[in-house]
Amino acid sequence: MRVGVVTAAAPDLPLTELDGIQMVVIDSEYSTTFENIYTPEGRIQTLHHQATPLDLTHIPEIWRRAPIVHLGPIAQEVDPRLAGAFPNSLVGLTPQGWLRSWDHKGKVRPSEWPEAAFVLEKASAAVLSIEDVQGDENRVEEMLASMHILVITEGARGSRLYWNGEPAPFQRPQHDGDGRHWSRGYFCGRVLLPPGHRARSLGSCPLCHQPGCLLGYAPWPAGHPDRS
Repeated sequence: MRVGVVTAAAPDLPLTELDGIQMVVIDSEYSTTFENIYTPEGRIQTLHHQATPLDLTHIPEIWRRAPIVHLGPIAQEVDPRLAGAFPNSLVGLTPQGWLRSWDHKGKVRPSEWPEAAFVLEKASAAVLSIEDVQGDENRVEEMLASMHILVITEGARGSRLYWNGEPAPFQRPQHDGDGRHWSRGYFCGRVLLPPGHRARSLGSCPLCHQPGCLLGYAPWPAGHPDRS
């Protein structure tokens, strides 16, 4: 299985570390750029630039039949309608970028997600951090009503896997690491592990924890799993 990436970026974004990966880079005046300041009261996040939004016209025709599609917005730059554009694929979501907004100065804040029901109903699985919903379990319950498989990561506390709205037991490692790596391992495991929908969901959990634990806190781009 090969990886293809569709993204939008400014010409000055260094992508040489991703040589060898098939990429479609949409020209953008800016790359999405955040500034994070960590304080005793928590993180202050500022959005300085947002890249050109991505929609179906940016996806090569042949890639629209990929067995796995991962939609991962970080600043509202992925068209929510893409969730329904791949009827023959496993569509996995890391919806963090649909759960944040910002003011005129770029200060990031949590936001409502009006397209949530539509997007989640079209998707096969979603992975998000409990921090993405500010610890609001009511929002987790609302999401569970719209989809079959939802994973909530909780940092050092581990993670929760829900199957058809109910908690699914599995052995949780002590640390999750980075949820982005967690999701990649999980979505791949759903396709590559032996048949049986429930078995594939539970079985892919140990697979997805490993890259998150080992690489989750390395700086970009070294923090992304390689082919080894």
